[in-house]
Formats: sequence, C-alpha cells, structure tokens
Amino acid sequence: MDIEDYISYNLLTMTQEADLNLFFDNINVKGSLWNWT
Repeated sequence: MDIEDYISYNLLTMTQEADLNLFFDNINVKGSLWNWT
C-alpha cells in the first residue's frame, strides 16, 4: 500500500465515521423530540 493509498483510505474511513456520527446524532435528536411531544 502506497502512502497516498493509505491517506485516501484513512480519509474515506474518517468521513464515513463522521457521517455515522451525524446519523446517530440525528436519531438521538429526533428521539428526544419525540419524547418531548
């Protein structure tokens, strides 16, 4: 694996993890809104 491949792979996984975190944050927000109503 080249350095460039390694970096792009890490960037890919980092963005995927960030997306997942946002996804779960959205679920948590909707869940708490749901509980309030």
